[in-house]
Order: sequence, then C-alpha cells, then structure tokens
Amino acid sequence: MRATNLSVAHAYCRVLPSAIVAIAIVEFVRIFSSHIQLLQDSGVVPFIVFDGLPLQAKDKETARRRSERQEHLAEAQKQDIGDRKRNKLLSQSAEITYDVVECIKLCLCQGIKYLVSPYESDAQIAFLLKHGYADFAVTEDSDLLVYGCEKVVVKLALSGEGEYFELNKVLGGLKVTMPQFVQGCIAAGCDYLKNICGVGINKAFTFVKSGQLFLELKKRVLQICMKGGLQML
Repeated sequence: MRATNLSVAHAYCRVLPSAIVAIAIVEFVRIFSSHIQLLQDSGVVPFIVFDGLPLQAKDKETARRRSERQEHLAEAQKQDIGDRKRNKLLSQSAEITYDVVECIKLCLCQGIKYLVSPYESDAQIAFLLKHGYADFAVTEDSDLLVYGCEKVVVKLALSGEGEYFELNKVLGGLKVTMPQFVQGCIAAGCDYLKNICGVGINKAFTFVKSGQLFLELKKRVLQICMKGGLQML
C-alpha cells in the first residue's frame, strides 16, 4: 500500500494556556503524538503545518475567541464539574502559544516534516495540496474546502473516526461552482466578515444560486436600515 502524504492543520498544534499546570501540557503533547501515531499506523506520512502570527484582519474575531477561551478556562477551574466536562472545557480554552515548540521537538525527534506558517495555516495547507505535496488534509473544521482543498478530513478522533469531504462532491451536492461556493460561505458569515442579520447559510446559497447575491444583500441591508436596525449589521 502506497504511503499517503497528509497535511495536518493546526488543530493538533495547540497547547493549553499557561494557567494550566505543566502536566496538562504534557498530556496535550501526548495526544498530539497519539494522533501522529494513528496516521502513521494507517500508512499515512504526516506533514504538520503550524499556525503562525494572527491576522490583523481577524482582530475582532480573535478577541471574541480569546474571551470565550477565558470563560471556558474559568468554568473548568470550578470544583463541582465532572472530569469529562472539565477536559472538554480545557480543550476549548486552548490557545496557540510559543509552547508549540514542544510539538515541534516531537516532529524533529521523529523525523516528521513540518512548517510554521507566516500567519494562519489554511493557505499553506491549500498550497501543499494544490501542488502535490500532500494528498489530503486533516483539520478541526471545514474551512479548508473554501481554500480549494480537494480532500479534507475533519474532527479526527483517536478512535480513527472522523468526517471526510471531497470538494467536488460538496459542490455537486450544493449545485454550485467554486466561485459561488466561496461567495456563499462569505455571505453566510466568516472570520473576516460578519453575516448580515437574517442571512444564514441556507439563505446565502439561495441568493447565490439565483445569481442575485449582491442585489439581495443590498435589499436586506436597506430593509434593516429602514427599520432603524443599522446596529444589527
């Protein structure tokens, strides 16, 4: 069986906040290592892509997520919650820090290819796939599809279970072209641009398929403004 090259997104390249005891960081690196082992045992050659600096264009979204992580961390430190809920909250409070060097050390020790992106890893992973350096990507969410990655596995568990997407099948199922897919995803709201109030994923793609996306969005904005709801945009 031919080894399959894989580009692993930053999902497994996060470490717990410094407020958590060192043993928690060790545990995280163990989980990272377990995911690598799972892939290697399946005949996959991993290529790890680490996030770099945050993008200024996402400052508001970054601040919102940081606030959420702090809330999760505070909740996790309460004494009256079970271990399962506490572990989930600790995972949700994870943040990229320079402690990611521990994961890089693991890659170096095991001879695993890796790179650190200038900014977020999505564009680098898309480049690797488009130019044949990797056959598919593993990540935490499906954003990579919008970047044009043909084959994406999301939410891969240590049990080996996950969700697999092929871009051409997604486009075929939605009956849209790639440019329409990108437009629909942006119109529905993304990290760089909030959606217009009342326009979710279903309505966004309805507008896209009608060929009147921008006209419909303009109408929606005018309706909200006329109702005095400009702050809702």
